[in-house]
Amino acid sequence: MDFSTDGRYVAYGGQTRPAGASPITILGIYDLARRQRVQQDSIVCKDCSDGELRHLSISSDGNRIIAGDWGQRVHYYVRSDTTSRWQRVQSLDVGSRVYWTDMSADNSLAVVGMQGTDVRLYSLGTSS
Repeated sequence: MDFSTDGRYVAYGGQTRPAGASPITILGIYDLARRQRVQQDSIVCKDCSDGELRHLSISSDGNRIIAGDWGQRVHYYVRSDTTSRWQRVQSLDVGSRVYWTDMSADNSLAVVGMQGTDVRLYSLGTSS
């Protein structure tokens, strides 16, 4: 889980595994000012044994989220100015379990640490 710098939002995640089905990665966003969950996204992890969301980072302004799971994927969310909801604009297969994420202070870059010694840097746009 991670808090936006202004303390208004907390983003969190995990996994659910319905009986006989592929694991589902879960990402939720809770608005502390409104005291309610304002969004949840469920992402099926086909052909993987563990899609648990392991780490995520929310930008200082609360408008972007980068999340990594053990299904070897990184997910990028952007909050829309018109709807005030976050949209998953991209999911990337990175070929290894994601152990940690972080964002630069200006919210323009994300760094992702993966199983082994692999670290990747991504430029974050406002859409994809």
